Parts: sequence; C-alpha cells; structure tokens
Amino acid sequence: MMLAVLPVLLNVVLSLGEPVVQGPLGEVRGTVRNVLDVQVESFLGIPYAKPPTGKLRFARPQAFGPVGSFDATGYGSSCPQPMSSPLQNFSERTDSENCLFLNVFRRTGTNISDKKAVVVLIHGGGFVWGSSGNVEYNMAPLAGIGDVITVSFNYRLGFLGFGYLEDTDFKNLGLLDQRLALEWVRENIGMFGGDPDRVTLIGVSAGSMSVNAHIVTPLNTHKKKLFRAAFMDAGVISGVLINDPGIAENGTKCVARTAGCADDENLIDCLREVELADLLQRVATCGTKHVRFGPVADGVFLPKNAEEYLKTKAGDFLKVKTMIGYARNEGSMFAAMRREKYPETMTDEEFIDVIEEMIRAFSFRVEVKGDERMKKDLLGQYLKKFVDPFTAVEKFIGDGRFVCPSNAFIENYARVNDQVYVYRFERLLEGNYFSFDPEVFGVYHISPFVHFTGTYLGSSDGNHEVLDADKEFMLEAMRVLSTFAKEDERPAFRGVEWPRFSENENILVVDNRPWIRSGLPHKARCQAVFPYFEGMLHSSRTEL
Repeated sequence: MMLAVLPVLLNVVLSLGEPVVQGPLGEVRGTVRNVLDVQVESFLGIPYAKPPTGKLRFARPQAFGPVGSFDATGYGSSCPQPMSSPLQNFSERTDSENCLFLNVFRRTGTNISDKKAVVVLIHGGGFVWGSSGNVEYNMAPLAGIGDVITVSFNYRLGFLGFGYLEDTDFKNLGLLDQRLALEWVRENIGMFGGDPDRVTLIGVSAGSMSVNAHIVTPLNTHKKKLFRAAFMDAGVISGVLINDPGIAENGTKCVARTAGCADDENLIDCLREVELADLLQRVATCGTKHVRFGPVADGVFLPKNAEEYLKTKAGDFLKVKTMIGYARNEGSMFAAMRREKYPETMTDEEFIDVIEEMIRAFSFRVEVKGDERMKKDLLGQYLKKFVDPFTAVEKFIGDGRFVCPSNAFIENYARVNDQVYVYRFERLLEGNYFSFDPEVFGVYHISPFVHFTGTYLGSSDGNHEVLDADKEFMLEAMRVLSTFAKEDERPAFRGVEWPRFSENENILVVDNRPWIRSGLPHKARCQAVFPYFEGMLHSSRTEL
C-alpha cells in the first residue's frame, strides 16, 4: 500500500493553495493561479546553474545541484541587457549577473506518475534582450490548456553570453547555458510530473535560432538526445548569420582594451574585475564598432566551417520531428523602426539608398555598389512588385533575416528527416496588443509564436485583454502544439492534415481557413537577391 502512494508523497500539493514538489532536487514551493479557468501551478526562479559571477564570469556554466527548501514564488533576475528593446515589451525587471534561473508550469493535480509531455521554451531577443519573465514568454497558458509541463529559462546575453576568445572557455556561453538547462530538465522534470523522454524544444526569433543550433551542433554525438521534437518560429542558425570568430574576438578585445585590460595573458581575469555597469558601457561602444554579439563558429558548439557544415552535413544533424515556419510580414517590426524615411513614393535611387542602410544594419551579405544586376533584382523583386516603399523594405528585411535562411534549412533538413512540417502564418490578429497594431505591422514577427503558445492570454495587464476571435484561434493553435508534443501522429489544423515537406514540398498556410500551398514562399526572390543561402531552387511561381 505504501508503494502505491509513494509517488503522491513525493509530489504533494499542500493546503492553503501553496503547491510543493519534493524530490532529489529538494523541496520547491510554488504558487497557484487561474489561467483561462484552469488552475496552473508555477514554480519560478529555480537556479539551474551556479551564479556566473566572480571566477565564473566568462566561464562555462556549472550545474547548481540541489536547492534544498526553495521558495519558487517569483521570477529570478533577468540577465544583464540594454535597458530597453525596440521590439520587446518588458515587465518591470531587475537585471543581475546571477540570472541563470528557470521556471516550471503545470496543471494543478499533476502527479509524479503522470509523466506528461514537456515543452521547453528558449526566449528570443536577438541574443541581446529578453527574459523568461517577460509577459510575452509566459508559459502558464500552454501548461493549462494543453495539459503539458512547460519550462522557460534565462541564459546569458550579449557580451557576457557571446563574447569570444580563442583558446579559452569564453565562447558561446549563452548556448552552453541553454544546453545545461536542457540537461536540468532531463534530470529533474520527472519530479514535476514530466516525462524526460518526451521533451519538445520551442523558440521564437533568436530562440528559434537557438533551437536550430541544438539540432545541428556536433555536441549531439556525445550525449543523450535532450529533446525529441522541435517548434521553430522565424529563425535558423544559418552559416552567414553566425559570427566569424575573428570578428567576434576583435570585438571582445576592443571591450578589454577600453576597460584597461590589454594584457592578453591575464585578459579574462582582468575583465572579471571590471564593474558590470562599466563593462556594459564598453560593450555598447565596441559592439557597435565591431560585432553584434551572438553565436560564434567556435569549433565546439558550432563548427569553424559553419557555412559549409550546414550545407553538406545535414545527415549529422539531430533527427527530431519539427514544426517550422514564419509569418507573412516578418520584416514589418524592423522596417517600422525607420518608417519616417519611407515616403509614399520613392525613386529607384532613394530605394537603393534605404536598402544599403538595411544591408549594413542587418549585416546582409549583399553587394549593391557597382552591381547593376543586383540593383535591377532589388528593384524588380521589391520596389516594383510592391510599389509601397514600406512594404518593399519590410519584405527585403523579412526575406534576408528569416524567410530565405529558413527555406534553405528546411530543404536541407527535409532531405534527411521525413518529419518536417512547414507553415506560413497568415492569420491577422484582430486586437492591438503591446502596441503592435496589425493594421500597421500586418502578420508580424512572433505572430505564430503568440498563437501557438497563447502567451498573450496569460498577461495580467487589463489593457491587453485578448479579443474573443483571437482567443478562439489561439486556443485551437495551442492544442495543435500541445498535441504535437504529446503524440506521434501527423498534426492537423481545423481539419486540414499537415503535409510532410519531404513528400511533395507542400506546406500548411495557417489562417482562419487553413490551406495547403505547393512549395516554399519567396524562392525566386531568395535565389535572386540572397543566393548565398544554401539549397535554393529557381521558382517561376507568382509570389505574395
């Protein structure tokens, strides 16, 4: 009889509304809240790594281990980052280098014996901004509606997470933080009622790039599979979007020099002594001059010959069933930051000037000066096709940053993986949430993510009450993602079966009335303007 009740004793919900989970990790106390008429337990701010401070600044993450009796009723500190982001809407937050925390959400009543599917989120923010505590990354709604265990976590950002010095451990620390969080999930999620063998890794934007990095990394050959499925929204770790180690090291040494740490032999030790505020000020200057700190082709997590590796070694990638895609207007948020520069009409020369500015801003490998063919392609594929300058610039940014690299990865990965399901998201939100007006931004960057995870539904801000039509669609999309995490059957949406890309290169267009499209969007534009992305084929299709 005692054996029968042991799982319950190890996973207890105490009276007075305070859930407590007990196990090898320790005794973790959380909170309960009502989310969409479902009681959801939240265990927040659990440390998964030792604070990366002092001697551990610029070092590989070290597992935190047991937490003892732990109060998990509030989010942990965010990792250091700029005070504001042009795209993200932050809750009130406190930044600290002691920031490697994670959060677990589950339905009330979950027991250790349930072994529910697990969904782990890697947040976005360009590897510079973001936190698992941001309202747009609230994973409580998906846990409640989908009846899955959800996990979110912080990882080191910017210079602290992605500075680079050859022949040291100071390289891709943010990605290593992510990997350690996944190892924590494998070791500990069972005590929360999750199944470590049914983990789906999801991400949006830089988080999606991170998911992609965990699929392609050669480190997968050395350890157990940490996840069995993936959901990627708007981002892949394309070779041309990975920082060159030489450029990354120059940026890192610039920070060191301006901070008074010029001695290469003791450079890291010197940098560890620099006050955080002073360090971030140096980073702001050198990052602008040299490099936008992000994933680097370090020869460990990502091969030195990353571009060639991603083109030719798809057979070595981790094979997991994958849902991947992007929104119709991926570039609108970014184009809007310079909207005052777009008159209602533009001359060809004015448009090319704006495009050259975008090429510099996003480090696109596109050469316009002296290349009349490229100018002709840019004008023909964008300005002449869309007429409205804002739309033309939006499409250019979206193609170069999200659509074309994603298409390339899809084509390569689907050759070795028959469980790749591709979407193009065209459903326009009816509400204006967090100042993202759909009449201005269209089906904007992160739209698929907020539908499939329902994070907007978890906001406690009464000013952003989700409209009924949006809520209904989100609930359906959330059930699709949670079912994808739970089951092996082919996914479907509103009665339309999702095609495997490997069969006929068909994709699902997600809208109020979903439909099947033949072929990837924008292939002709990608081939003409961004030919360096691997796997592109010419297409004569008319493109939207």
